[in-house]
Amino acid sequence: MDEFVDNHVESMITEMKLMLRYNIFTKDEVELLIRRRKNFENQLKKHSKSKTDYINLITLETNLFRELKRRREQYNIKKDVDKIDFPLARHIDSLYKNALNSFANDVYLWTSYIQFCTTAEFNDSISKAFGKMLQIHSSKPQLWVMAAKWEKEKNRSLENALAYLVQGLVHHTNDVLLHTEAFNITLLQARDKNVPDITQAEIMYNSALKNVKDVHFLIGLLKICERYNFVEVLEKRIINDLKVMFPKDEIVFHTVAQKTLLNRNSDQLNSTEKFEMCISLYKEAVRDIPTEKMWCYYIDTLIELNEDKEIFIVDERKALETALEDGYNANMLSVRHYLQWFEILSSQVGNEEKTLKIMNEVTSKNEKSLDLWKASLRFHFKHSDSTIVKQVFDQAVAALGENSLAIWKMMIMYYLIDIDSSDKLRALYIDALKQPACISDYIKPKYLEWLTITKNIVWARNAYKAMATLPPFCLELHRKMAFLESLQTEPDMKNWRDTHTNATYLFGKNNKDVWIDFIKFELEHGDASEIPAICAKAKENLNSSLLDIFQLDLNKISACTKMEDA
Repeated sequence: MDEFVDNHVESMITEMKLMLRYNIFTKDEVELLIRRRKNFENQLKKHSKSKTDYINLITLETNLFRELKRRREQYNIKKDVDKIDFPLARHIDSLYKNALNSFANDVYLWTSYIQFCTTAEFNDSISKAFGKMLQIHSSKPQLWVMAAKWEKEKNRSLENALAYLVQGLVHHTNDVLLHTEAFNITLLQARDKNVPDITQAEIMYNSALKNVKDVHFLIGLLKICERYNFVEVLEKRIINDLKVMFPKDEIVFHTVAQKTLLNRNSDQLNSTEKFEMCISLYKEAVRDIPTEKMWCYYIDTLIELNEDKEIFIVDERKALETALEDGYNANMLSVRHYLQWFEILSSQVGNEEKTLKIMNEVTSKNEKSLDLWKASLRFHFKHSDSTIVKQVFDQAVAALGENSLAIWKMMIMYYLIDIDSSDKLRALYIDALKQPACISDYIKPKYLEWLTITKNIVWARNAYKAMATLPPFCLELHRKMAFLESLQTEPDMKNWRDTHTNATYLFGKNNKDVWIDFIKFELEHGDASEIPAICAKAKENLNSSLLDIFQLDLNKISACTKMEDA
């Protein structure tokens, strides 16, 4: 190893000179690289070499190799690749081999070596590396798959790929990924023959079926079959096995119905007939497996068909309405599907009474569902008077508690649209101010803004003074009042200053921005002579972890002020 290092230190001088000659790297870059190389390579002269020593040097050299390729491409330099790039790649290859001789149990080293060989296009080395790695790490199924994928995608050898997978299955008879890849490759081989022959695929399927009893695995194999147009017999067998092995699994019925809908082999059936057959299968499924999950598959399929109007000519809308009605009668609809149904019913004239009945029934059973309460409120906004609307709102707030902010927002918007509801809106705001912080924090600044617009700034100031120091404390309340004062032609300077005083008093321990805002206020609108006292108070009260960043912000303000003065 020592001789290897010494020889490379000498040979790299030629590479460096050529890099300089073609301006691929600068003199400073080359000198730095030589120093770093010698430092790392000297570590490898030690009697006891660590894995880290190898990895550090390999990382340096591979980064250099990538950067060399990038700069050649960027500057269109193509000279002496055989004298610069190739020796460097071979050196990295040797480093990896030496490292792997000492640390063959390290999977990361093997996979990174293979990745490098792929980049350097050392295909022979990759093939050998996979062979050696799998002799040592045969217990890791993902490595067998990795080798097979390289053979298939890079080396273009389906035969070698299948050989790796079959060998992997000897060690891992029930591994899903190995069985899946092997099954797919046998179908690829069959496709490449003049007359497709699925005998090998059937053998692989038999082995898979014997060793893996998993519904999703078999459905995965069925989906692989969809890529090929010569496997109808095999598809039918997989479907039959699914039905026999998993007779009460919802996804089996769903898969079969979907396959009927999109079956490319049923050319004798038109779109309408395929659709009707699919729906018939779903109806049979929800009868035999009456679960919410099965109904979900059924209705979701119809929703998708309604969203894609180019697939069928038949009336999918009517089929969806029927399915929703049937699901409701069976008490198997999810909240999501009830919401979908309400949209459909609301779009039709004359369904108000039916919609209200179902909505009340469902909401009472799912009173913690925010989406259901929102749908209920929207319905009543459109069809009920304000008294009923308020009753529904109160019910929603009582049921949802701290999760009702969206309901408060909807009710505020409802009153805002009605110009005759100003008093009701004010009462609603006042009620909202009494709610927990998760609601009142949003409402407080909105209330000040509304008072300023509909009344005047005096109303907002009085409301602010009443709320400013009452818990739960809300920073946005103080910021909103400061903003509203800044918009006035004659602001109340005492009230404006109080917003910053209150903000720093209540939030000044863990928020450095409230102090910065106070300083900016005095600098731009108030009394600059107060700034030193504010700074001192900030440093006294702020959490110590915030002092450095506070000082940086302070320095920026000071620098900007000096520039303006100049």
